[in-house]
Parts: sequence; C-alpha cells; structure tokens
Amino acid sequence: MSELKIFISAGADESAKLTGDHRPCAYVAVRTDGKTEARFYGEGHLLDMNAALAEGIVAALADIFPINLESVELPDIEIICSGPGFWKRVVQTCQAETSNPNRAKALDQHDCWKALATLAAIFGLPAPRKPVSPLERETLNRVTEERKAVAKEAIGRVPRDAAGITNSWRKDVELIG
Repeated sequence: MSELKIFISAGADESAKLTGDHRPCAYVAVRTDGKTEARFYGEGHLLDMNAALAEGIVAALADIFPINLESVELPDIEIICSGPGFWKRVVQTCQAETSNPNRAKALDQHDCWKALATLAAIFGLPAPRKPVSPLERETLNRVTEERKAVAKEAIGRVPRDAAGITNSWRKDVELIG
C-alpha cells in the first residue's frame, strides 16, 4: 500500500462562547495519497480542543482499517498539524488504561483517546509533525482556513447543551494533475 498523509486542524472559532467549560468547535482532516483526497469534518462541544484533533484523526483512519482483520499491508501514515504536542495524550491514555481503567473513564472524551491509541498501535503511527515543505504548509493552511469556516458555522448549529462531537461528515475528491 502507498503512503498516506493526514493534514488535521481543530479548534474553536474566536467568537465562540463557553457553555460551562465547553466550547463549540470543529475539526477538518484531509487524508491524501497524492491521487485522491478524503475530507473528514466534525463539529461539537468540547472541553479540550485536543480531543477534536483526536476525533479527526480517528475519522480519517477508521475506514482504512482492514475489514475482518484480514492480513493486508498497512500504509505508511504521516500526520501533519500545527501543534503536534497533543500526541502525549495518546501515551497518557494508554498508561491510564493499564494502570487504572476506572479512573481513565473519567478523562474528557475518553472514547476518542482510547480509539486513537488503539489505531496508533495497529498502524504503528509515528507522532504527528509540523509541515516541513512549502506544499505541506500550503495544504495545512488551506485545511486550517476550512476548519475556521466550519467552526464559525458550528456556533449556530451545535446545541448548547451538547457534549462531544455531535455531527460528522465526509467528502471524497479525486485530484487532477
């Protein structure tokens, strides 16, 4: 299988007001092999904006998981984002799960962190990185601008009493050139 890159941006609109400790937010994840793109979108109310990054990566990885756990060659995957420091939460979730599973359930957005930790182990994911080439920077900037637009729209669409990602969708694009 070929190499895949996942460009991810997540966060709240600057004008989003807190409801308790939660804020309306969005993620946009773009998975590409250079020939096609799959775009994953989500919006919701989250306490921790890093959880939106985890939700977006899980969405981008979920449909390339081998069906029926068949033996297939898994792709090499790189995750590119502006702030890769959130990855330490995956490590912390793994440690919490093994040391105290009941306490781990109290973590904000526990299920998405657990899913990401599981997928990271299956795919052998390296830690995310910042963009290094002009093309990667340009792609991440476009993803970030799109996420800002989705986050602004989320303010009016996401119910104020919601918690977690409440709406997600996907678009597929074939690249020309």
